Amino acid sequence: MSARQFYIILAISTISMKMQKLPPLVAGELGKDSWLFFLIYTLINVIGIMLVFVILRKVDIKTVLKQSKNKIFNILRFVLMIITLLYFLVQAILVYEHIQGLFANTLFDSLSWPFFSLLLLFAVFFLAHRGIENLALNYELYTWIIVASLVLLSIFGASQTDFSVILPLETVDFNGILSKLQMFSCWFGDFFLVLYLGIKAKDIKLSKTLFVYILSMLFMSFLVVVFIGIYDKVAPLAPGLISVISEQSLLDLSIGRLDWFLILFTEIGAILTCALNLYFANMCLHSAFPKAKTFYLKIFNIIVLYFLDIFILVDLNAKIRFFCGFMCYVTNVVSVVTIVFLFGIIIFNSVKKQKDNKKIEIKAKLNTQKRDYNKSKRNNGSSVGLSLKGGGNL
Repeated sequence: MSARQFYIILAISTISMKMQKLPPLVAGELGKDSWLFFLIYTLINVIGIMLVFVILRKVDIKTVLKQSKNKIFNILRFVLMIITLLYFLVQAILVYEHIQGLFANTLFDSLSWPFFSLLLLFAVFFLAHRGIENLALNYELYTWIIVASLVLLSIFGASQTDFSVILPLETVDFNGILSKLQMFSCWFGDFFLVLYLGIKAKDIKLSKTLFVYILSMLFMSFLVVVFIGIYDKVAPLAPGLISVISEQSLLDLSIGRLDWFLILFTEIGAILTCALNLYFANMCLHSAFPKAKTFYLKIFNIIVLYFLDIFILVDLNAKIRFFCGFMCYVTNVVSVVTIVFLFGIIIFNSVKKQKDNKKIEIKAKLNTQKRDYNKSKRNNGSSVGLSLKGGGNL
């Protein structure tokens, strides 16, 4: 995967992960201050991405995914892979619920979702099964369609927005915003995505990564402002950000429901993002059970997604307290444990390198002393031989 593809995936995935279900949920807790919530998480992830680049420079993550001769390391690696698997499955189901919200409620309200979900999951499974290179090519292929649709929706939405709704800024409740950071952390593991994308990417730069990520989050924050400006106090009851912006902005156009096409184009990004998270979930499960057949492991993950979607998270809004109260703690633990584990490897490798260097220095010093001793011994032997030879001549 090239650096260009890496930046495209990061930008589209960052926005697609948050652009439908999350804004109404955040608005239900923070109201008009919701857009600031996104900006604060931008700063948190900027710090996280910096830490990730330190790890990527110091550790070859590919070696972490493989089994080692060290049994203790293998146990730790197994635990890490299982909890990381859970993390990516949570990310995949969140994006998938976003897709369900648009397809089953906005576009086709009489759709038999349990049946249509099977078809959609097959598409997601196929994309993930084909590998990261194929996913990267699809992201690159549909970039301008997705970006153009998002930009058009934001422009049309901004024309209908009352930006004074977010004023006055003096009344912003920062304590309230900070108290809700934990609740919605599931949607903001962007630095974790950078970590695993960094395994596959070539020649990525920290400065460009930060620029792409910050730009994406600023755009996402602007979409939230537009959303709050359109729906104001009833924003928590909205079916989703994209649904609201499209319906309110383009419904009265004489050319028909143009917004449906724009929504479908934006959903390409959501489907690709779901497949991306499923790909990493498959990779983690295969790393945990390397002897099992990869195809069966992939089937297992897709069955878990279908079960969660149809039987557990039938209505994410109704179960948001439970979901955020449990899953957000899980994702936070996974993030912290992974970072600590990888920094532990860095420290271990550093200490080991220092010990190896000391051994090399001691060995080199002993070899030098041995050479000096042998040299001096040879010189002394030569001097004695010359003395004896000179004595014989006399």
